[in-house]
Amino acid sequence: MKALPLRTTAKVIALFTHSLLNRSSPLITSTTTAFRPSHLTTATSTLLATSANNYYCSASNSTIVNQTSSAAINATKLQQYNNSTNSIRKMSAVQSMERGHNGRIEEAFAQAKERGEAAFVTFVTAGFPEKDDTPAILMAMQEGGASIIELGIPYTDPQADGTTIQQTNQVAIKAGTSNIIQCLEMVKAARSLGLTVPVVLMGYYNPFFQFGIENMCAKSKEYGADGFIVVDLPPEEGAVLAKCCNKYALSNIPLI
Repeated sequence: MKALPLRTTAKVIALFTHSLLNRSSPLITSTTTAFRPSHLTTATSTLLATSANNYYCSASNSTIVNQTSSAAINATKLQQYNNSTNSIRKMSAVQSMERGHNGRIEEAFAQAKERGEAAFVTFVTAGFPEKDDTPAILMAMQEGGASIIELGIPYTDPQADGTTIQQTNQVAIKAGTSNIIQCLEMVKAARSLGLTVPVVLMGYYNPFFQFGIENMCAKSKEYGADGFIVVDLPPEEGAVLAKCCNKYALSNIPLI
């Protein structure tokens, strides 16, 4: 049996996944609701409130059970306080980030909501299986119903990823995709073919840092990328990236 062309295969997979995602089922409905941006603050507030409640209950019970070990109790309280403070600091960093600039990403979610569907976010590693394949794959994903595309930046040590994506990173690097500008050129090429959906660059901080945060944001804006997901950059340490994203009207999307 003759293999389908790569672009056709990517389109068929995207179409199939999109149709599954938007079928009416309790699982899909609850998942869609849980991941709408408007529900993030509520979920976070509930988590922090629960943590605070557990802290006070724990402190009270410790005092009742063992009133003589005040030093141990105070140490426990201090640790719990520090943990709570760190959590609040992290959430403050996340909430202070620019979530959007009324660009393609916001429009994609708004359009999906208007249709009563979940936004379909796809992922592909840049340069996999070959450098020249990526623009066609991005176009196929759009044709298959993708709302947003995450474009993975190949990295030599992608420890936060599973085996499959680790292997695609290795293949892409061996095939010659080894830096961010090459990935951005793929985005630019896809835009010239008619790609209109948002493209988010997803990767590890080291390649971004080596390229230069200011330079990366400026080039991303120029070449048609819409934002970043940096998997190993804690939100509270991402002030420089957040500031540059704000300057160039790009989305800085944190992982919590």
